[in-house]
Amino acid sequence: MRTFLFLMICMGFLVACEPARELATCNLDGVVDSGEECDDGNANAFDECTNTCHFARCGDGVLRRDLVPGEAGFEACEAGEEADGVRCSSCSFGRCGDGVVTEGEACDDGNDISEDACISCSRAACGDQFVRQDLSAGEPGFERCDDGNDDEEDGCTSRCEPPRCGDGLLRVDRAVGERGYEACDDGNEDNTDECLDDCSVARCGDGHVREGLNPEDTGFEACDDGNNDNLDACIEGCRVARCGDGFLRGDVAEGDEGYEACDDGNTDDDDGCAGDCSELRANCGDGILEVPAEACDDNNRFDGDDCSADCRQDLTEVLIEGGCFAQGAPSGSGNDTPSHRVCLSTFSLSRKEVTRRRYRQYLVAIEAVDVPDGWSDSIDHREDQPIVRVTYDEAQAYCRYFGKRLPTESEWEFAARGGTLGLSYPWGDEPAPNCDRVAKTSRSGEANPNECIPRQDNVYQWFAPCSRPDGSSIHQPGICDLIGNVREWVADLYSSSAYRNRAQETQNPIYQASGSNRVIRGKIGQAWKRDNGNPTTARNDVGFRCARGEDPIPEE
Repeated sequence: MRTFLFLMICMGFLVACEPARELATCNLDGVVDSGEECDDGNANAFDECTNTCHFARCGDGVLRRDLVPGEAGFEACEAGEEADGVRCSSCSFGRCGDGVVTEGEACDDGNDISEDACISCSRAACGDQFVRQDLSAGEPGFERCDDGNDDEEDGCTSRCEPPRCGDGLLRVDRAVGERGYEACDDGNEDNTDECLDDCSVARCGDGHVREGLNPEDTGFEACDDGNNDNLDACIEGCRVARCGDGFLRGDVAEGDEGYEACDDGNTDDDDGCAGDCSELRANCGDGILEVPAEACDDNNRFDGDDCSADCRQDLTEVLIEGGCFAQGAPSGSGNDTPSHRVCLSTFSLSRKEVTRRRYRQYLVAIEAVDVPDGWSDSIDHREDQPIVRVTYDEAQAYCRYFGKRLPTESEWEFAARGGTLGLSYPWGDEPAPNCDRVAKTSRSGEANPNECIPRQDNVYQWFAPCSRPDGSSIHQPGICDLIGNVREWVADLYSSSAYRNRAQETQNPIYQASGSNRVIRGKIGQAWKRDNGNPTTARNDVGFRCARGEDPIPEE
């Protein structure tokens, strides 16, 4: 009876109630069956698919642990939790750095690293002052620099790339001479326009011919061979060499197109050079200097002396390889101290002092030049003696006329001390000057005043250059009479303290700061000895020789 009553009650219940909802199977077999949202085949309740076969979601009461801060779906907390008095909402404590993006945050990677994609819950961007370190070159967003501004003219562009020549952006944060300096930047590698591919402004002599300009335009170039040689096809001003430009071509052999036997700067046919530059009409070897057809004329047509057989080359020049040496006396406190390091470029120096014969030829050739005040045609002054009684300006003018200049004090001493060897005398460190090595006359104030040749009737009897070959320099061929014979004008202004004011190392210096007297070299004694004199005074014991090389750098 009881059993029957129980069955009747149950049947009544089933009739009165709706059918029960079908439950998910969630058998965790790794297969999503009907009724399962997911099935990852494991019982881990803290990953993307819970152990009830539902996808994890914020608010499901289970804190996901398979993600790191910043990843989509990361949960920092579950509803109801508190931290530092803040209640968890939407699986976040609502603060930057908890790894969950909430309102007001563009991103939240859960760290305080400023060199990744998310910085203080803002997305990293070029110009935020932080250089990203999480990307490789080529990846979107990669940065090589980031200076926090959009200034295109400093060390980092608005593209977060270091500036470079050719990017079209002109840097203004570098001074001339500093690494990275740009005089221009036109964003291309065209070397025929105003700005070259090294961001320097086009100029005559840079080796690139400018295009797009007319002959009358400033900067027009008909040629540009990248050198300062006026003896080839392209001369100064980037003009094509032509007969009558005053420059004798040396790059074309006789018989070839463009050959010039002479070029006197005109196309006259009635002077020493034919109007088409085909014929040198100066009479080489007659002892008369005809410039520019002749560079010298020693009254012969031989090639083994001071002038070439065709009179076009002065053979007295000696090439001196540049280098560094200690200029000045190694000790003491005079006007030749302290010793200091000077570096010189390669230069040429005349082997001999200029003679009266050569100076006379110069006076004949250049009628506008006045005869020096001290000039004398007395038989006591032989033509092979060094010229004296010329002022500093007269000596410099002579050298300039032949495309040369007076040597600087440093060049003179470098030659007289064997270059980088730093000798005491042109011939070595010993013996001291004697009559076998130097040509001397009596002169007050000289060391060892014993005369090697006496004065006659109070007239200085100077020697012909190179009369004491044992006293010549070690340079080949030896440079004569750097010590002994006449003393010599050099280019520098004189100051007794010039060496004390000079930097420890200088390049191609010439002292031009103050004073009026000029330096005189060649005093008998060590090669570093210095004298000085009024440049407007012609002295009977001072002559000169010429040099050729890079222009010296004036110093104060």
